[in-house]
Amino acid sequence: MTDSSAPLSRDESTRYLCAAAHLDPDFANAAIREFLVESTRAVAPSPGVNSGAVLREAIAARSRRRTRDSLLALLLAVFAFCSPAALIVWVVVAMAACAGRMRLWQNQKVRGLSGPMKLALALGVLAVAGYVVSSTALLAQLDTTTTSSSRVTPVETDDNTGTVLAILAVVLFAMMAAILVADRLAVWALLTRSFRRGRFESNRAVGDRWPHEWLVRTFGHEYFAFDLPSANEERPDRRPEAVVYRGYHPFVGAGLPYQPWSVAFPLHPRDADAEPETFTLRELYDALERDLTGLGSSPSMSPSNRLRHLTAFERVVIPADDLLVRVGDPATTSILPDHLRRPKRHLSDEVVERISESPLEWMRYFRCFQLETWDRALVISAYLHLGSDERNLYLEWTPCVLLPVRREYREFDELPTNSWQPVARAFGRLLRLPVTIFGRFAHAVASIRPIPEEPGLLLPEKYGAMTSLRELAAGPEVEDYFQRTDLERYIKVLDTRLIRSVGEFLEGKGLASAEFMARVEQVTSNNVHIEGSVTGNVFIGNHNKTGDVAKS
Repeated sequence: MTDSSAPLSRDESTRYLCAAAHLDPDFANAAIREFLVESTRAVAPSPGVNSGAVLREAIAARSRRRTRDSLLALLLAVFAFCSPAALIVWVVVAMAACAGRMRLWQNQKVRGLSGPMKLALALGVLAVAGYVVSSTALLAQLDTTTTSSSRVTPVETDDNTGTVLAILAVVLFAMMAAILVADRLAVWALLTRSFRRGRFESNRAVGDRWPHEWLVRTFGHEYFAFDLPSANEERPDRRPEAVVYRGYHPFVGAGLPYQPWSVAFPLHPRDADAEPETFTLRELYDALERDLTGLGSSPSMSPSNRLRHLTAFERVVIPADDLLVRVGDPATTSILPDHLRRPKRHLSDEVVERISESPLEWMRYFRCFQLETWDRALVISAYLHLGSDERNLYLEWTPCVLLPVRREYREFDELPTNSWQPVARAFGRLLRLPVTIFGRFAHAVASIRPIPEEPGLLLPEKYGAMTSLRELAAGPEVEDYFQRTDLERYIKVLDTRLIRSVGEFLEGKGLASAEFMARVEQVTSNNVHIEGSVTGNVFIGNHNKTGDVAKS
């Protein structure tokens, strides 16, 4: 059993997202559309995820699907020309299979069958369908040949035309079956070998742990002119980050806001006869960071001493709309020096210090505290923003929760390495092919293109980030009781320590903290509370406005 108190080295989130690219075409397409197509779009931070590895798998998965569906569409078109009568029968069988698929496989009796029985049932249905298709093709073509022979005396080549077309139809049918089987076997090998827990390495060069693994995982890379974002999101240094976002939510990549609160209060001398010390906001930020990151000194404070891994970093957030209307301003140039490239991901210390002391309406500074728990399945990020003058202090605290990866992206860990399931699933897809071919063809010919833009017009959609790879794959809820209690534990601990640290800092500067404590207690007790589990509703605001923890 691994030691959970050890550094967070397990790359579970990256592993699940790499698998999701091959399991879910919508995820792969969304990842490519958001991160690779627009060469000027900002890259949203994705905690605990190797973005480069996931995007490489998304490209390979999309290229594989498009090639597969293009070949199937072409072969089916030729099949229809060779044997239209057989195609009609196949369409009828496919429609019946599609209509009865959910009823059949969700039926309790069928679900109770063993794996071999299900496989035998699928193969039996396929055998009957194949027999009907091939027999109908031969009978239709032989009937055509007989009819034409009774009217005229054809040459030998014409006598054999019907038979040749019928044989060609059977060959085409076999080729389509082979394509689907090969595709399912390749995906199965990826899930059970390449992405298996304990064997997956996101930074490992693609080799051949099974035949042609390198081809499947790098397919289409040479034809896709992509600019991969930073390969790893581990923050090797403490350089301040800049995030240009689009839409409403400024904390892109952090998940859902959870119990935010803010308070403003006056500053009074603790002793009327003593002059309080002056302080800068950066001095207060640094003091709070020292206190919060020191919470992990006690192993009993958090399970597996997870608070020992609490990290702090600086972040400036900028809405893309306001950034583009100020192109050319000195403040904008520090973020977007070239409108033909992505906005800068890191800022100089001088720029960040200026923004922290004098924030703009459209450019805000935050000190961020982030904690990755449960093998990076659950990520808590808290954003702190301060403002002050000689007589007042403003504090804004916004915790966010990044929920675990969807269950359907994690179920592949239960798949057996050796199984006939991929073959059975391929045959099922073959049976339904005439009905699904239109969607396959649309996917094969559809391209993901950049947003069209008129010359001289800068669109916010081309520059601002709206989501991260990790958010694209996040599930709708916390699925474990202990995850729920840990989530509440960490946020309450951070809240309590933050309040205590601010009070101690003020006392140390000769300022009264009693009014601050009273204001915070009033705000936190009336502003936010949670009822039930985190899968339910969260009540936010003085009037208990309802919001949903589930991903919208």
